[in-house]
Amino acid sequence: LDYPLDELLFQHRLAREGAVEVHACGVVWRDRALVLCGQSGAGKSTTARLWRRHTRKTSILSDDRIVLRPSDRGVRAWGTPWHGDGGFASPESRPLAALFFLRHGRTTRARSLPRAAAAARLLARSFPPPWDPVAVARALDTCAAVTAAVPAWELTFRPDRSAVDAVRDALED
Repeated sequence: LDYPLDELLFQHRLAREGAVEVHACGVVWRDRALVLCGQSGAGKSTTARLWRRHTRKTSILSDDRIVLRPSDRGVRAWGTPWHGDGGFASPESRPLAALFFLRHGRTTRARSLPRAAAAARLLARSFPPPWDPVAVARALDTCAAVTAAVPAWELTFRPDRSAVDAVRDALED
């Protein structure tokens, strides 16, 4: 099957199974996944390049699409074959450590988000099949489960090393 049919089928099955595909960059840091979510043009590929340039031993799961799958042992983030401008795509997965929602800005800073706001933002950056009300309901439940399991921040950033530093600082506080 070719794109986009392959991805549509994938999204539908994931949503039905309690997982969700998210418009995001996935970075592996300290053997855990950091998922940086954003719409088109938000800086996902730029963020992947910044992490690759400014951190050692960082791998990138994807610079455009990540799958999040909650379980009784936590949430795992998976790379997908659908990459962005950076061409980063990996089939690997890691336990999810945190979510960040990307936003361009003049200065860089991370601001903690309440769970409900994070769940709404995550759903807005996901791909539930709108023709299937059961799958949409499962995707909503999945977004709520993910944001209940890990912290979330809004990352206003400049496209430089300060974006990487702000994420690491937020996680270490």
